[in-house]
Amino acid sequence: MENSQLHFRAEITIEEGKTEEFKKLVQDMSKNMEDNEPDTIEYQFYINESETNALFMKNTEIQKPQSLIMTVLHLRKYFQGFQYLHDN
Repeated sequence: MENSQLHFRAEITIEEGKTEEFKKLVQDMSKNMEDNEPDTIEYQFYINESETNALFMKNTEIQKPQSLIMTVLHLRKYFQGFQYLHDN
């Protein structure tokens, strides 16, 4: 498999009263990516001034099929947490 990149972007609505919980989840996600995802090229979080919306972007180098699978599984895990913030 030739090296390629996965570009991921998510727009997230932060439910009222969940801002601090969201920020904690972002810290945990960032640490996990830094510790466990060496193929991550860069990632960024942005949050608007009223702290009601966030933007997440991530670029990952995909060196082998397993890298793609692991990236998708990690993103799924992370964003299940964001879904929790939105649903509860």
